[in-house]
Amino acid sequence: TVIVGGDKNSTEIEGLQPNTNYTVTVRAVTPDGEGDPTSIAVTTEIPIARNVIGVSNGLSEIIVTWTHPDNVKIDGYIITLSAVDGNRNISVKLSFNKTIEVFSGLRPNTEYTISVTVFIGDIESDPVIVTATTEAHACRCDPDGSVSSQCDGSTGRCDCLPNVVGARCDQCLSGFWGPRKVFGCTKCDCCQQGIVESSPCNLKTGTCNCKAKFAGARCCSQISGARFNGSSFSIYEVNSGLKESYTISISFRFYQPNGGLVFIPQNQDGSGNSLFVKLENRSLIAYARIGRETLEVRTTEQYSSSQWYKMTLSYSGATLSLSIDDDPSVRISSKGSESGIQIGNRIYLGSIPTSLKLTNIPEFVSTNGLDGCVNSIKVYSQFLGDDEPSRETTTPDKDNVAQCLIDIGP
Repeated sequence: TVIVGGDKNSTEIEGLQPNTNYTVTVRAVTPDGEGDPTSIAVTTEIPIARNVIGVSNGLSEIIVTWTHPDNVKIDGYIITLSAVDGNRNISVKLSFNKTIEVFSGLRPNTEYTISVTVFIGDIESDPVIVTATTEAHACRCDPDGSVSSQCDGSTGRCDCLPNVVGARCDQCLSGFWGPRKVFGCTKCDCCQQGIVESSPCNLKTGTCNCKAKFAGARCCSQISGARFNGSSFSIYEVNSGLKESYTISISFRFYQPNGGLVFIPQNQDGSGNSLFVKLENRSLIAYARIGRETLEVRTTEQYSSSQWYKMTLSYSGATLSLSIDDDPSVRISSKGSESGIQIGNRIYLGSIPTSLKLTNIPEFVSTNGLDGCVNSIKVYSQFLGDDEPSRETTTPDKDNVAQCLIDIGP
């Protein structure tokens, strides 16, 4: 029972139990006695949590704390966290003795609404609502590849210049190099045929990465055999002399329309039987010296200096044959013996070195050599050259032989 002064029209009744039905009776008291009572039914509410706070703890975590209602026995709490944009909703139910909850795995730079509700049995209190925002990413935009130093706080991703990729705008698209301020990344200026597909050029300098057998700043030159300049030469040795029947095949291209291609004498001074092939006005001529007789065959076509040709020279049964690629052979036979001839085991390719002092070279042998390239030589179908360098012997004058670089274009 609570006695209230006559000048009051309200009062508080403390010490009641939460979520409990009560009947409250009010009657007036005067010196003459008490008036008729007036009664109402009242149900007490569930108290709310106090001092609710939500704070960010880094990019992806929010900590929620609160204190218990005073002097009330409760069953527990319901904590709900929701992203303001509606993309995330988490709810946990905790026992009465908890006063802290940590939410992890959240998105950076995102505002969340947090509600803390007290429950007793199936009845819940009104929620206490606060908000908290996770921290934003620190912007670490590459100054050369980014439009500005600002980034998306939720992801840390920067706004990149053209052809620049990566969260920090610090990488180039495949096939580009840089980045450079204002311009972004620049397309690799390389010949597609000559570059390493997985890494066309150096990502920082733009220098083209050439595949094997390619060279040049843009990888536009294909390395293909040996380059002869008209006076350079190579000497190839075969295991024994060429006897009776033999075939010599040379893959070549030329830049000047005249010059010797290959010379094979029987003796080291140039005397005796011999074979010689030369270019003359873009046509090929092959000579065979057999004793005192000379065989001569020549092609009728004039060849282009912009492509490779395969020359095949054969001597068999006293017949000399010469062909280019798949064209029909031109041939001539000796007037004398039908048997073959023996020539030496040394092949001079490109030109004949003056230091060898070959005093008995036949008159048909040119003094000027090949200005062009030789890709391969085959004798008896046995490859000689780059794959078997031990078969090649040289004099000190061989320094002029270089790699053959063929322009393959853009």
